[in-house]
Amino acid sequence: RWKDNEEFIVLLNLDSTDVTATLHSENILGRNPQNRINGFVDMLTNSNFYMGDSKIEIPMKAYGIRWLLLK
Repeated sequence: RWKDNEEFIVLLNLDSTDVTATLHSENILGRNPQNRINGFVDMLTNSNFYMGDSKIEIPMKAYGIRWLLLK
């Protein structure tokens, strides 16, 4: 979803156990590869996650959801 140049990614964990989601910047659809992604803000918890070289690991609780705004 794009609004006012904001881009969101929603992650769902449909499992009954906690997991770690790994996002690779080159796999984010619609992104210009020359635009660097610095990280994400979870709109539900206000948690910040910062991108490493080209990937980020995001902890997910069982049956959890993350609504991430790209920074």
